[in-house]
Amino acid sequence: MNLILAVFMFLGHYIGDFLLQNREIAENKSSSLPHLLIHGFIVGAVMLGMLVIAGLSISSALSIVLIYTALHCVQDKFIWKTFEKKAAANMWKWGEPKFNKWFFRFLGLDQMLHMIVLFALAFLLL
Repeated sequence: MNLILAVFMFLGHYIGDFLLQNREIAENKSSSLPHLLIHGFIVGAVMLGMLVIAGLSISSALSIVLIYTALHCVQDKFIWKTFEKKAAANMWKWGEPKFNKWFFRFLGLDQMLHMIVLFALAFLLL
């Protein structure tokens, strides 16, 4: 595993999944395919750019990005759909203590799974 490439992958994830994700996409990506695809495109495009900047060829970077983006979107779809069902079943609203507690638990799970995928890709493919 190339540590520099792994660092660029983690940085790409942070930029694409946090800095460039607006509230509309965050709130709708689990129930709206267009929002999920826009999010996946943004995450993938940032990751592609970071891997090319780090020194990978476009074809190698694209192979990694396609795998990562597909897994990222599947994870986001199911993790956040599960959270929405839990929140709806308990009639939680934004800002309520129980909503916030479970939101941050799901956010942590979401990010942990994304990091496992990034680490696995960096270890296995780089």
